[in-house]
Amino acid sequence: MIQSLAVLLNKIDLSQRAYQTISALNNLVNKRVDICPLIFYQDYGPYPLQPRFSTMQYIESWSFDGDLIATDLNTAKTALECPRASRRLLYMWDLEWIYNKRLSYDILSEIYLSDKIELIVRSKEHYDIVNKYWREPQYIIEDFNIEEIYNDRQDKN
Repeated sequence: MIQSLAVLLNKIDLSQRAYQTISALNNLVNKRVDICPLIFYQDYGPYPLQPRFSTMQYIESWSFDGDLIATDLNTAKTALECPRASRRLLYMWDLEWIYNKRLSYDILSEIYLSDKIELIVRSKEHYDIVNKYWREPQYIIEDFNIEEIYNDRQDKN
């Protein structure tokens, strides 16, 4: 059975986040025929590398019915509002609440404490911080290696 997977990015541009996301999804396409990835973007510029999968405008995410991975607080809020997503995850590239002083506790808690979204952190250090201040993340995954989530799911079946 083919598993649909989409990543929500604010921008596809020459950033590290866009590069690592596209690279990881290209690797996934090369290794797994059972997962069909795509990226939903709000803004785009020059792609850091050629994606081997579909990219679509952000608005199309509302009808997406597979696993939906947010990449920051803004996209996490969108993911929580997508009615057809079968699973919602937040890949925490960094600890946004520490440096973005404009965010209120209400906004942050709506996302980080929601039982509708699974948290993914990049390191054991981030895991410890998020677990202490919000809740326990479900995964520690470095470099946006999303295949680890699906390997973990296969191991449990």
